[in-house]
Amino acid sequence: MAKMPSPNNIKELVPDFDKWPETWMGTEMDLGYGKKLLPFMEKFIHYLIAQGVPRKTLKEYVDWLWLLGGRIIKEVSIYKEYKKEPKKKFMEAVKGGGCLPDGHEGMSKSELASFQNMCGKFEEFLIKTSRGVNHGEKTAAERNLCDMQGHGNQKGNPNAPAKMPSGKRKR
Repeated sequence: MAKMPSPNNIKELVPDFDKWPETWMGTEMDLGYGKKLLPFMEKFIHYLIAQGVPRKTLKEYVDWLWLLGGRIIKEVSIYKEYKKEPKKKFMEAVKGGGCLPDGHEGMSKSELASFQNMCGKFEEFLIKTSRGVNHGEKTAAERNLCDMQGHGNQKGNPNAPAKMPSGKRKR
């Protein structure tokens, strides 16, 4: 049985990972945007490894990630969305089972299902990391809601009425 790559050694699993943006690009702007996608993909791969995803499934998901990256770059290039946050583009692409990758007509039902599963896992990952769940943290909005409902970590009396947050809201 092959050794599972350590989370610090993505090169063992995906030797050409840093070259992916070059394979997606049509213009220099595509290359720059593609490089911005890689940190999210790398963190997602680490997340999958930490979840104990079997190596065969992991390799399959890595292939689907490459396809997803190409699809995102194609849309960014067509619609001139280079200023759009990569995380937002990922969320749009994977939400609800994901967009269909280029070449999906030639994919089997099981391959399409696997791609959709990967998109679902990526969506789960993006939501968890947005909320700070990976670190056991709540978002500021969740903390404020808890405080306003009287469930916050108030000193002394946990049953004391919640205090309204002071100061101006950041927009």
